[in-house]
Amino acid sequence: MDRVVDNPLHSPQRNKSGSQTFDKYDYQYHWALYRIITEHMTSNDYAVFIEYHEDVVFVNSLDKTIAKFEFNQIKTDEQKFSLAKLTRIPKNSQSILAKLISSCHNKPFTQQINEINLIATSGFNLDLKHPDIKYEKITIPDLTNSFIVKLEQKIKSEIQISTLPVNLQFIISDLPNIKFQETVIGEISKLIHTLSPTPSFNPVDIYRILIDELRKKGIVTFDYNKWDDALEKKALTSIKVTEVINEFTSTIYEEKYQTYFQEIVTELKLNVINRDSLRKAFNRYKLQRLGNRSATKLSTSKKICTLINSFLKNSGDEIAEMIQYVNDNLPLKIKEQFQSKIEIDAAIIFEYIKDNLNG
Repeated sequence: MDRVVDNPLHSPQRNKSGSQTFDKYDYQYHWALYRIITEHMTSNDYAVFIEYHEDVVFVNSLDKTIAKFEFNQIKTDEQKFSLAKLTRIPKNSQSILAKLISSCHNKPFTQQINEINLIATSGFNLDLKHPDIKYEKITIPDLTNSFIVKLEQKIKSEIQISTLPVNLQFIISDLPNIKFQETVIGEISKLIHTLSPTPSFNPVDIYRILIDELRKKGIVTFDYNKWDDALEKKALTSIKVTEVINEFTSTIYEEKYQTYFQEIVTELKLNVINRDSLRKAFNRYKLQRLGNRSATKLSTSKKICTLINSFLKNSGDEIAEMIQYVNDNLPLKIKEQFQSKIEIDAAIIFEYIKDNLNG
């Protein structure tokens, strides 16, 4: 009986040498972490695979039915990439560009790939339609027609393609290739200050856990039929990043949050069962809210805070009335994000406490 395959990335890999020699690719791992940190500010759930078909594969959802992929090959060469360098064929191998395209071309997941990126710290020396423009990201339409023809001819001599992928891009890395560790740590510090301003924390501790996690994933050379197995054993996900961030930041204000919460529960005069249910919902929302700033979560938080402030400006001073007011005026679209009214109540209480602690 054939195995059930539900992993959209399940396909023979071009090679796995990178996974076995990850110490040579320190910059690549830090580029992946740098991307994770910058994405964590604005993205919904995501995953990053290391040495899985390509150097770094970014996935914009944990749901395999809607996930789109971004394939990234990372280069730290000192010289800029020209036509000759992109298409130079080493002995018993393929050119840099042919390797990248081969990872994405004619695969079961090809239609799910949004971007195919060659990331270089040195930059590129390509024939552009507008050479006076300084590009950070060069797309196929930015190249001259004659250059595209030359590039296609070179690649067609190596692999069977009809044309260059329209989603192929040449990108200058914005992570410096010197002191890149310090840059990544600095970005972690910025992220934490934005997510939850705290009196003190050590971004190096968070950095060490996340980079170690990436390295553990990178040395795994197995293929996985199941998507959940691939996420668990080969990818660093937004869920894991959130857990790590919460481990080092939520504890700083934890006592204040719980004290404030207890005061509110006392004022609400809840019985034991309702109090415990509300506390569990409160803690769930707190972990999600402090560790992730997706557009949806930020929009929900902003709307709740706006309604809270509206109630307080109108001389409201009863916590139960405030909760009811926000519930009554919260748009249905936002209410549908929560499983029950108690989940909404918990979110309202958290946003009220957070605003007071930060105020």
